[in-house]
Amino acid sequence: FEYLCDGADTILYDIKIIDREEHRRILGITNDIILYNLKNLIQRGRTVFVRIPIIPGYTDSKRNIRAIARFLLTLSGRKETRRSSVGGEGHIQRVDLIAYHRLGASKYRSLGQIYTLSEKIPPDQKQMESLMDIVSEFGFSVQIGG
Repeated sequence: FEYLCDGADTILYDIKIIDREEHRRILGITNDIILYNLKNLIQRGRTVFVRIPIIPGYTDSKRNIRAIARFLLTLSGRKETRRSSVGGEGHIQRVDLIAYHRLGASKYRSLGQIYTLSEKIPPDQKQMESLMDIVSEFGFSVQIGG
């Protein structure tokens, strides 16, 4: 991981679920290495675009989004003061909220795998904007899509 990152100035980095046990329950593993690697990137001075996939019933709770934003705030080296600037040598450039879509379903079928999210309905614009507001309260530049 470190070798690959040494050659990059800017990194796109996905975080799905911040709670360790919930991450384990849903994805089968903890998020320890994911969170450690993100912290490591910031400490190494990399510019990071954090992407949060918004998957209904899994990653879309306000509690999860707020907890991710709070964690990102700690990485920025600031105390929990909202609506302040984010930046520095290594920093989180932007947070992108990526709405779930069904475009991967055909790929799963072609690989002979079961697509377990086929019944999920993509989040609407209102829900995405509500989650965007939460992240922006912590002072991050945030956008829907990425």
